[in-house]
Amino acid sequence: MRMVCACLVGAFIVVLVGGVTAQEEARDAKIKDLKNQIEQRIKEKDWTKAGSAIRKLRLLVKGEQREEADALLLRVKGEKEWEKVSKARRGKTRPGKLLGKLRHFLKKYGENEELRERAEELRAAIRKDVIYVIDDFEEADSDDYGRDTEIVPVRNRGEEEGHGLRWKTESRREEELQFHFDVSDWTPYESLSFWIYAEEKGGRLTIDCVTDNDHFFEAWNNIDWTGWKQIRIPLQGRGSRFRKKGKPAWSNIQWIRFWKDEGKPIDIIIDDMQLEKAM
Repeated sequence: MRMVCACLVGAFIVVLVGGVTAQEEARDAKIKDLKNQIEQRIKEKDWTKAGSAIRKLRLLVKGEQREEADALLLRVKGEKEWEKVSKARRGKTRPGKLLGKLRHFLKKYGENEELRERAEELRAAIRKDVIYVIDDFEEADSDDYGRDTEIVPVRNRGEEEGHGLRWKTESRREEELQFHFDVSDWTPYESLSFWIYAEEKGGRLTIDCVTDNDHFFEAWNNIDWTGWKQIRIPLQGRGSRFRKKGKPAWSNIQWIRFWKDEGKPIDIIIDDMQLEKAM
């Protein structure tokens, strides 16, 4: 009787081990097949099907292989997103908006070295070709701008963490900010743009592009919104909102001056001030 039981137990173990081995073989075969599929889809740049295969692979592997699959999935998602960025680049997307897309892309996919280098290279090319950044406040000191200012952390329109210049006044009198830069010839540029975050509506900003104190171009903008808003002001020609005071020259702009008119105090954040050429 004992011998019969021992034989039965032995047979059960053989069957069990055999079953496990068969499952492992089937799993290994499935993993191999998925890896082949992934490799082929990546060669074809079929990012959607590659991503689907990687997600299936993740369910079958653990440890280091799972980490490798996660890294590959990040790259594939990034490649798919990069096609949208490239399409925007070829289209008529304004440079400021395209730079925003690149900031968002880098936040999501910057862990992948290849994607990060590609995005940073494109960003540098855009800035060189069509953008002159007057100030993005990332390496700024609030003492450079005037009273009632401070550099504060902000979330740039929901894209990434950054910094902006907060201008919060207590008085009702006129007050000003000044922004200085290296490029004085503005004739190649089409518009001046910047972002403003307003806590509440009310008040008016006057924007002067100054040749000297007696000669400047002047425009203004009523703060009739809350939250973030991008202001884009055409500089010259049709659509320009600037008017001359004295005899200023777009070929000789020395600084920008923001005025707060008399009346209500102001509490705003300014970010990403730049000149833009036509695309």
